[in-house]
Amino acid sequence: MKVQLHHCKQDRWFSLRVSIKVLSLYCRLPDSGQRMQISVQRLLDMIVDQTQQLQDSQSTQRNLATMLETRVQEVQEMTGRVEDLELRLRSEVEGKDYLARELNKAEG
Repeated sequence: MKVQLHHCKQDRWFSLRVSIKVLSLYCRLPDSGQRMQISVQRLLDMIVDQTQQLQDSQSTQRNLATMLETRVQEVQEMTGRVEDLELRLRSEVEGKDYLARELNKAEG
């Protein structure tokens, strides 16, 4: 980069300021290796984040599956209890009907 010096003080300071600004901007720009490293680091960070999210999702899915299995077992147990109660109720109704018939025979 060339810095042109002019005979006029004002032009010389302006040219020097512009050159310094261009040079400072150039120095701030990372070279392609640094840009590549930054890009790769960002990709790795994204992969780490996605992996963590996936692990969290898998853990949640396992927890939900366990809860569902527990609920299914509870429903099966309740169904068994309901069936037992229905049998007992039928038996009680049959016994009541039998006693009612016997009472009608005795009275009539």
